[in-house]
Amino acid sequence: MALAGIDALRVLQQFRRSDQQIRLRYLAENHVLNDIRSDVYISGTYVRDYLLEPEPQRADSYRAKLEQVHKHMESALDSYGRQVVPAEIQHYTALRMELGDFGSYFRLGRRRATPLRILLSPRRSVPAETEYAGTRGSNRGPQ
Repeated sequence: MALAGIDALRVLQQFRRSDQQIRLRYLAENHVLNDIRSDVYISGTYVRDYLLEPEPQRADSYRAKLEQVHKHMESALDSYGRQVVPAEIQHYTALRMELGDFGSYFRLGRRRATPLRILLSPRRSVPAETEYAGTRGSNRGPQ
């Protein structure tokens, strides 16, 4: 009877350790995902301000802030990727693709992404480096 009690205590300790590891992993993943979510919200605000700002100097400052947030988001995604369990790899890959697409619209070198360029660009690709001359009133490209 005493051996069964000792064995039961040992099993209970293993459960507690396992529970603690699961809880810590969950909290770490949740923290990283909250950082990514926060960066997405903030970047949406910077994108809006960047696209609507008529002064080029202020627009460039919004763009710099957007790039800084995007870098932070990339490092958070990398951190989450190191923690992801095999069952969640598909979801992680989809998240990475969606956030990569979002960031690619604003990596246009020194040129400013205008709402028209963003709307005319195909999904999942960076807008072409050519001007959209002659596209007024249609989306067929240069005339």
